[in-house]
Amino acid sequence: MPDPFQNGVQERLEVPPIPKVAARLLRLIDDSDVSIEELADVIGPDPRLVTKVVHLANSPFYRCSRKVESICDAVLVLGINTLKGLTAAVSVQ
Repeated sequence: MPDPFQNGVQERLEVPPIPKVAARLLRLIDDSDVSIEELADVIGPDPRLVTKVVHLANSPFYRCSRKVESICDAVLVLGINTLKGLTAAVSVQ
């Protein structure tokens, strides 16, 4: 007889697939020849990711002397490692 508790736990352990934008962005980030503009072009169509990237770049942690308004500027402020972590986090939420 199947255990309903075990089935419920198993369902929660399954990781949802990474959205296409995030998967593409993560592949590009691993490419050492990728440009900031290419990354911005991939981020741009995803409003949720754009919001997160620009918001984080404008956070007090990064202490920019001016407001970051473009995706390219936000990517420069955050850096590749932070962008990679943020992309992974947003894609599994």
